[in-house]
Parts: sequence; C-alpha cells; structure tokens
Amino acid sequence: MKVAYITYPHFLDTCIERIKELSTKVDLYVYVMIAPYSLKSTVAEFTVEYNENQLLYELDEIATNEDINKLYPYFKNCKEVKFVMMPEKSLSFRAVERVSKFKRAIHEISPNIIHLQEPAIILWSMARFLKKYPVVMSIHDTQPHTGESSWRKNFIKKLLFKSADTFELYSEYSTNEFISTFKIDKTRVLSTELLPYTIYKTFAPITVDLPIDFEKEKVILFYGRISKYKGVEFLMESFQKLQETTKNVKLIIAGKSNYQLQIPEKCKDLIDKSIFILNRYIHNGEVTFLMKNSDILVCPYTDATQSGVIMTAISFEIPVIVSNMGALPEQVQKYNCGYVMKDYNVDILFSLLSESINTGKRERKFNCSTVIDKTITKILTEYKRLESNNR
Repeated sequence: MKVAYITYPHFLDTCIERIKELSTKVDLYVYVMIAPYSLKSTVAEFTVEYNENQLLYELDEIATNEDINKLYPYFKNCKEVKFVMMPEKSLSFRAVERVSKFKRAIHEISPNIIHLQEPAIILWSMARFLKKYPVVMSIHDTQPHTGESSWRKNFIKKLLFKSADTFELYSEYSTNEFISTFKIDKTRVLSTELLPYTIYKTFAPITVDLPIDFEKEKVILFYGRISKYKGVEFLMESFQKLQETTKNVKLIIAGKSNYQLQIPEKCKDLIDKSIFILNRYIHNGEVTFLMKNSDILVCPYTDATQSGVIMTAISFEIPVIVSNMGALPEQVQKYNCGYVMKDYNVDILFSLLSESINTGKRERKFNCSTVIDKTITKILTEYKRLESNNR
C-alpha cells in the first residue's frame, strides 16, 4: 500500500513518531510543506532560500548535519521524504502554481491513500484534487483556543473538509466534539492518540542559567506558549500557597507569551526568587534540560483539546498535573502519567503540587508501548478499509 503523508514543520513533533511506525508497515511517501516563514520548526531549523525553479528538496539540502542525524532514524524506512517549498503568501497565484506542481508529484506515485496532517491554508487549491483519492485528514483542535480564532482558517478548513473520507482526531473528547460541531457521521471519524514526542530526547541539553540547585530543590515546570487559556496566573497563585508550607521548591514558567501576563499581586515578591519566568523562545536543547531537571510538569489550562506538551513530558517520564479540561484527563488516564484536578481551584492544585513533589518522578510506570501499538493498528485498519472501498 502506498500512502502519501502531507505535514508541516510545526507539526513534525506531533507526527514524526507515527511516521516512524507507519513507514515499517506501508510504503510511506512523506511531504513536508515549508515556506520562508515556517523554516524554524518544532524539531529542526531548516535553512533554504525560496527558489522559483525548485519545488522539492531532500533533507540534506535544507538541514544541518545535526538535524539530519536527529530526523534520519524517524525517516529511514520511508520510501521518500521530500520538503515542498511554498511562497511567502499562501493566497496568491504563485502559491496556486506551486500547488499544481505538487499535485503532479503526488499523482506520479499514485498513492492508495493520502493522509493530510491538518487542513492548512497553503493547500486550499488542492480541495478538488484530493477528491480523486481516499483521504484521511488529521485534526488537532476541533475549535480554536480562546483568542486564536480566524475566519480565514475556518473557511479553508471547511473547504478542505469536503475532500476528506475519514477524519482522525487525537482523543475521544475531540472525536465527540468534532462530530457534534460539524455534524459528521461518526463512521467517518477515527479516534486515536497523540504519541510521545521522543525526538526531544535526542537534543543535547542546553543549560538554563537559573539560581536553582536542581540536585537538591524540587522544580515545578510550566512549558509552552503562554496564552490566556493556559492558566499561568492561576498556577502562580497555587505555587505561592505551596511556598508557605514547603521549602526548597521552585517554579519555572518557560515559553513566549502572546499577551500581557498579569502577575498576581501576592506573587510579585517571588519573581526571580522562587518563580522564574522565561518569556522567550525556548530552544530544543533547553527543553531537554528543563524536562530532565524538573520533578513535575503542570498544564493548568482553562480550555483544551489534547496537549503536545504532555507528550513531551511523557517521553522524559515526568509526571504531569492537568486541569479537568478537554482531553487532558483522558491523556493522563491512558498513559498513566500523572494527576487531574477535579475542579479548577487554587486549593486543589496546591494539594496536588504538594503531593506530587513528595513522590519520586520516576516511580510511575507509563503505558507508552500499549497506546502506541493500539494507535498504529487503528490507522492501518482505516487505511485498509479505505483502500478496499476504493477498488
């Protein structure tokens, strides 16, 4: 079976584990859509200038030897891995021309299945072409997070939805929400799981210079883009309460903020003493350092689908505390990877923080292999069903 798997740099951490697994089961042709604005990806930093005369690039043409060595183990069993260069403007005549050439490249391999990792704006002109093939379309977020809605993204999403035979969602929560929101027949929806982001373990640690004794002190970590829905202020309030009863504990908030973070009044004296805010881009090596040297990761989100941050923590075997939102409890339950706040309450989070930092972070046995096997089996079964129906 031939499968054309289309993804993007910023989704590589999400899909690269499944690419590795699927490439041993099917003839997998991977296409990564790149553009001048998307070269700094989640797991690599690609270096290439836009060239009007070249559409497809090999990995060794756009990546450093270091990044090639990290990505190669995940790509080595693929039949082909190509990086597709698109222009700066997604809604332009030049973009349509590039997509037309890309369609011809896909047609040449004549895939049995096209697996599209998210309906991106850059591929809007592929809508009619995709109807020629059985299409699995992965959807990460069924609804935009608070403050992140865009009419243009919503329009393109609905346009490309018409091309999909099967929609893949990364949790049971997202599956049910998707069916309810878009009125999609449940027989066309596949519920799977995000897989652990093991690639972050391949990055050499880059020390984050903070006045913390990582050997003797307990470290609580928040990592990821700081948005309003992430509940960072709520976490700081709970940590302040923890400080009143527990010694030698620190909180690191690591990630670039996309709004004006409001530090609670009673927490201001703790800044740069017990609470350390790294309001900037966090390099992959720094992620590795923080994950290896933290005792617990907290995701106190006020709304959520599923979280890739949790999958990064799982790969480092760090337990997590999550709010009872979206699919976060589902992830914790299936991977057996931490604790769930029953209610969104400062006292409840304080109690879980107190409990978790007094428990060895390596004592919990995660269910990684079981979940991975089940997810890959589900995807392959759906591929085979679609191929059979298309004969």
